[in-house]
Amino acid sequence: MNYSVLFPKMLKQLPTINENDMCYHYKKNHNDNNNIHIFCPQGKKYILWFLKYNTNNYSIIMEYDTKKKQIHKCYFQYLSFKEELTNGNGTLIWCSRQQKELILQKIIYWMGDKYTKPKCFDHMYDLKIMLEKYINPIYNGSFLNLKLPYMSNSSNFLLEASG
Repeated sequence: MNYSVLFPKMLKQLPTINENDMCYHYKKNHNDNNNIHIFCPQGKKYILWFLKYNTNNYSIIMEYDTKKKQIHKCYFQYLSFKEELTNGNGTLIWCSRQQKELILQKIIYWMGDKYTKPKCFDHMYDLKIMLEKYINPIYNGSFLNLKLPYMSNSSNFLLEASG
């Protein structure tokens, strides 16, 4: 099927995404771990979407224009993943891209359901589980690699991150 026909049909299945879904909004309390630092790289923003369309499983990256607040371009992203990620509305992840790496930053939908955990640490933990249990890495220079942001609990985190 022609991509110019397929993408508009697939995008009709895209669940509602609000601007608040793209950033963390939670109130600190005295039980929060203040020693964890997470470094999310700058760069173009993307939404990685695992979905089922006409009984086929797809992974799509959608370039997101942060100024116009809309999807700018769509691409098929060849990944090996478990079908559970495409349940319901699928799985949507807010990401940024650095060369051949897609850095996963926040879960928007998880296996068909809106992700409601407010803390950044919860997102990082569940993204780590996704990479370990639901994604089969493809070690080839022509494919994007899925990565987590750099995380540290070191007091010298800036020196550590730059090294």
